Amino acid sequence: MPVKTRRRKLSTTVSDESYRYLLEKVKSGQASSIAEAADRALERERRLDNRLDLARDTAAYFENLTAAATATEDRLAEDLGRALDEVDIDG
Repeated sequence: MPVKTRRRKLSTTVSDESYRYLLEKVKSGQASSIAEAADRALERERRLDNRLDLARDTAAYFENLTAAATATEDRLAEDLGRALDEVDIDG
């Protein structure tokens, strides 16, 4: 028997456009309910937020490196590039 996820009651209004979007997800079979369609849309939004956070944090990391740490990162990138050149992805 599948484990039932705890659900929270949410009572709100959405734009006509958003409602049509969610309803289309249900009609097309991509979601079994409006709630599931909303959960999936929010999951994608959270994933995008996480990617943006990672990109920002990565940029900040490299911007704040010392010259010695930058040289080490550069050497690691070169070594990784050479190692990947040896990988036969087709075979």
